[in-house]
Amino acid sequence: MGMGGEYDSVLLDRIYGPEEGCKVFKNSNVNIPDEILDKLDNSIQFFEFSDVEELNDYMRNYYQNTVEKSFDELQGFDTLIFESYSDISTPVELNFDVVVTLEPGIAHVSDGERYMKAHRSVSERRGEYGKEVISSKVLKLIDYDDFEVELFSSSRDRHEVYSKLSNHIVDIL
Repeated sequence: MGMGGEYDSVLLDRIYGPEEGCKVFKNSNVNIPDEILDKLDNSIQFFEFSDVEELNDYMRNYYQNTVEKSFDELQGFDTLIFESYSDISTPVELNFDVVVTLEPGIAHVSDGERYMKAHRSVSERRGEYGKEVISSKVLKLIDYDDFEVELFSSSRDRHEVYSKLSNHIVDIL
C-alpha cells in the first residue's frame, strides 16, 4: 500500500510464505491509524522501516527466501503463473517460457527469455536505487503479440475469454 504524487511513499508492504505466515512492513515515518492496523490478522508479524534502503533490505532478506520455499511446494506442476502487481514487470528474477502483461482490454504475449533479458537491461539502467521496473519500459525493447481481452461479466464469459488467451499462448509455445 502506498501513496503517489509529490510525497511518493510506501506505507505498508507484505510478504506471505506458507511456513512463515504473513509479514507486514510498516513505514515508521507515517502515522497509520490504529483502526486500520486493528483490521489486520493478529498472527501477522510487523517490521518497521524508515527509508527505501531499509525496506529493500527487508525485501532482499525475506522475499527471495519466501519465493524459493514456495517453489519447493510447487515442484511437479507443468504450469506456474506468477502474478506481479501494479505495472511492475516481474516480482522475481526467474526463467519464464512466456510472459503475459495485461492492461485493460489487451494482453501482450512475449517470449519469456527475451522479456527477462529486457527486464535485466532496464533494471541495470534505471539509475535510481529502489525503483522497480515497469512493464511498459520492458515491452519497448522487445517484440510481442497483442491479444484482445474482452471484458466479461459471468464465469462462463470469463472461461471463454481466458480459454482464447490460453490457446494463443499454447500456439506461441
